[in-house]
Amino acid sequence: MLQRRAKIFIFLTFFCALLAGYSSGVDAQRKTVKILGVRVEGNETTDADVIKMTAGLTEGREVTGDQVQNAIKKLWGLGIFSDIQVYIEKETPDGVFLLIQLKEYPRLERYSFKGNKKIKRGDIDKKLELYPGQVISPSEILKSKQQILKLYEEKGYLLAKVDVDTLQGSKPNRLRLVFNIDEGKKVRIRRIQFFGNTHFSDGKLRKQLKKTKEDKWWWFGGDFNREEYEKDLENLIKFYHKNGFRDARVVKDSIYYDPDREHMYIDITVHEGVRYKIRKITWEGNKVFDTEILQKALKIKEGDY
Repeated sequence: MLQRRAKIFIFLTFFCALLAGYSSGVDAQRKTVKILGVRVEGNETTDADVIKMTAGLTEGREVTGDQVQNAIKKLWGLGIFSDIQVYIEKETPDGVFLLIQLKEYPRLERYSFKGNKKIKRGDIDKKLELYPGQVISPSEILKSKQQILKLYEEKGYLLAKVDVDTLQGSKPNRLRLVFNIDEGKKVRIRRIQFFGNTHFSDGKLRKQLKKTKEDKWWWFGGDFNREEYEKDLENLIKFYHKNGFRDARVVKDSIYYDPDREHMYIDITVHEGVRYKIRKITWEGNKVFDTEILQKALKIKEGDY
C-alpha cells in the first residue's frame, strides 16, 4: 500500500508541477490539462481500450491532478495488476501524451495438492474458489491457504500447515500452484473445565455442550469443531437463562495444548449473575376463561425460577 501511494504521489508531483505553469499552490491541483494521447504497455491479457476507459484517461479529456489520482486507484481496484505507473511521455503547449505502464498478475494454469491423506482432493476443491485462467495475486493465494486450513480445523486437525509453491506454467504469465499440506496430528479434547460456576457443577455444564466433548473413550467424543463449539457456548448460556440466570454470560474461554500438541484443554469462565424468581403473576382482560384455567395452561407458577 505504501508503494502504491508513493507512485501516485510521484506522478502527482510531476503532474501538478506541469499545471503550476498555469497557476501555483493548491490551485494547480484544480487546474486541468488536456490529454492528447494515451499509450498502454505491459497489458498481456487486458485490452488497452478497457484500461483507458476504466481509468478515465482518454484522448481529448481535460483532467485535474485529483482525477489522475482517482484513475490510478481505479486501476488498482481491478485487482489484476501488480504494478502501475503513469508517465508524461511528451508535453506540448496544447496538452500532454501519457504512458500507462502496467505489470499484470499471472493467470492460473492449474493447481495440485501434496500431503493430503486425511481429506480427499474433491473435498478440498469444494472449499476453494480457484479456476483455470483466473488472476492469481498474493491475496488470492493467502485466501486459498486460509480456506484449506479452515477445512482441516473443521475435521479436528488444528495443527495443520499449508505452504504454496508457485511454478511457471507452460505459457508466459501462466502459473501453477502446488499446495504442500502438513496435516499434523488430530487434536482431541482431553479436558473441559469451568470457572465462576457456583450453582452448577462442571459435569452439569459439560452436558450442555452437545458437540464439544472430552475424549473419555476412543470411540466417542474428543473432536473439536470451531463452529459447533461456538454454538455450544450459546447452548450453555441458554441453559443458564432457562434456570433463572438471565444475566449469565461467558466472560472468556481459553484453548491450549499439551507440550506434544496432541491434546486440547478448554477453560470456560462464566458470570452467573443473579438468579431470578417469579414473584407474582397477574391476569387482565380474561373474560372467556377463568384465571385458574389460564394458570394451569401457563405451566409456570409464582416462586419458579
